[in-house]
Amino acid sequence: SQSQPPSHSEPPQRVMDRLSKMSGFSRWRLDRREGHYLTELAAERQQGKVVYLTSESEEVLQELDPTCYYVIGGLVDHNKEKGLTHRLATKAGLRTARLPIDEHMQMSQRRVLAVNHVFEILLHVANGDSWADALSKAVPSRRGAHVRGSTGDAAEAASPGGDAVGGCAG
Repeated sequence: SQSQPPSHSEPPQRVMDRLSKMSGFSRWRLDRREGHYLTELAAERQQGKVVYLTSESEEVLQELDPTCYYVIGGLVDHNKEKGLTHRLATKAGLRTARLPIDEHMQMSQRRVLAVNHVFEILLHVANGDSWADALSKAVPSRRGAHVRGSTGDAAEAASPGGDAVGGCAG
């Protein structure tokens, strides 16, 4: 049984107001819907066209599919609620995937990123950048991140495990 969508904790207009303050927002192509994604994307969900992005997923996202909807996991306290978004997405019957951070970057801190950074990474990839370039542009320098191989790393792109996923095909 698939879970029912929770009630909104933040009105959509407030979210749009925050996004509109970001540079270039007026040029973003968005499919804006007022309801909860589980309800609004019910048909797409049944077709496997909804992928919930979460750092706990074993599937590694390799390419973006323009026919799919990518849900960026919400901000949660990972010290108290580790794995919460992954569990909720799985319970809702959604496919999950993680960004290929470990495959392209060495980070001195944990690889959980803020929603705006994930969005920026996806934007760069959608505009033709490689994952390595997109990650290096969007991951804050305070995270101590660098592209694998850029500082003489011996393990060029050692994968920590997980299945590679291209687009929405499951």
